Amino acid sequence: MLNRLCWYCLALLVLAPAALGVPGKNDGAYLHEVRAVVETPHITWLKPCAKGRPKVLFLARRPGSYGRTVVEIAQRMEVDYTAFLLASDQWERDYWESNIAGSHTEEKEQEAIDKLSRPYDAIVLLNFDINWLPKQAQYYLLRQVQGGAGLVAADSGVPWPTKPSPEGVQAIIAGMPISGLPAYSSPMRLKGLGAGKWQDLPARIVQTSTFGRGRVAIIHPSGFGIEPEDEIYCNYHYALYIHALQWAIPTLEPDFGFTALPEGMSYDSTVLADNAQANVAEVKLHITSHLKTAADLTLKTELRNAIGYEFDMFGHEAASERPIQLNPGDNEIAIKLPTRAVGTHFYDLWLKSDKGIEQFGSFAFSVTNRDAIDSLTFDTPFHQLGDAAAEVTVRFTAPLTQAAKLKVFATDTYGREIALETSNVAAGAQEAKVRLPLNLTVALAQWVHADLSRGTTLSSKQALLIVRRKGPAEYPSLAVRARRPTPSSSAGLPI
Repeated sequence: MLNRLCWYCLALLVLAPAALGVPGKNDGAYLHEVRAVVETPHITWLKPCAKGRPKVLFLARRPGSYGRTVVEIAQRMEVDYTAFLLASDQWERDYWESNIAGSHTEEKEQEAIDKLSRPYDAIVLLNFDINWLPKQAQYYLLRQVQGGAGLVAADSGVPWPTKPSPEGVQAIIAGMPISGLPAYSSPMRLKGLGAGKWQDLPARIVQTSTFGRGRVAIIHPSGFGIEPEDEIYCNYHYALYIHALQWAIPTLEPDFGFTALPEGMSYDSTVLADNAQANVAEVKLHITSHLKTAADLTLKTELRNAIGYEFDMFGHEAASERPIQLNPGDNEIAIKLPTRAVGTHFYDLWLKSDKGIEQFGSFAFSVTNRDAIDSLTFDTPFHQLGDAAAEVTVRFTAPLTQAAKLKVFATDTYGREIALETSNVAAGAQEAKVRLPLNLTVALAQWVHADLSRGTTLSSKQALLIVRRKGPAEYPSLAVRARRPTPSSSAGLPI
């Protein structure tokens, strides 16, 4: 019996390493590679690009979402990208990630040297300090920029003396709808940037210079949150990177430029309340052509608000294309702005040729009206599953000047309409109350929308309605684990 036990213990000692695996390094691809596997909703700004496909190296800091920034840019423009991701803390690389292949400082330094030894049209720094690189890699980077490669530094510094090139600021910022983006133009953000008004922002968002034959653009892109409108805002956030690359890469510099767009314009739609005209305001686009001969192009336009696509009075998307001819030098193109609801709107523009997209840009404008929705509130902050309806109160900015129609509806997380109520509101009303049924509610959160219309939509508002369950078991898609699961408890999902 004793001999048998000894042989059993010996077998365990011999076989254990094979069974458990020899200690070694784990695959580190998930930490060191940027993969465009997940596609998010986006506006395609410069794809296909008439100027070709630039080769760009992104140097991004870890941890954070900077690796994802590379993918988001690549979704919106045509680019052949290479990425280098670096944890800035050496302790994190050499201790916490010591068992992950490719994470050790020596490995990362060699990776940086190898990647920077190859030629690129531009190098982009994403919250990245050049001094984190080994000296040899720093030299390769400096040599590339000095030789003509572009450098875009997003929330990053440049440790070399550069020669100011202020004309690049306008080239980059033209076509950015900064007046309509709260991340730039909100009072709090203006104060943080030391700007009195949005017109003072360009020089605070972008600084341009040269280093040798290379162009250097330092940009300060502002962030965005997780509200529905941020899905639209983030498209303009990434447009700033693309405009900076267009200026920094000489071969990508467009032959056509928007020299003056009606950024920040506003009009009052009050006088149009009883008029269902499709177009109400004419504005001028000023476009410069750097070619020596006339060019036949297509002007593509799309109109959207902070939530998504805009619709005209017939339910069609407000998008159009028309042929235009641009002569050498300055050109003036007239466009009409359709009737729109109160609030901020974005007008997106593309100049297209047979080769692809030549240039793109956007401008923001706002609409006011005496008859507008001020707030949208509920009878209680939280409803519970099983409640028959939610009492919705819609308050107006002032007593309505004329009778109008009010539409209140709810949509689930997939955008499907799950409740709808309409009512007529009399002139002079300061508020309206609507009973919105909740019998089709299945999600924890749903958006409730209110549209005030008189022929066309005058004003819109939305608010988040929470419908709670009575117990955790009634949340089939969400389980929270606060402790280690036991056989009698739900395994859940760690969050």
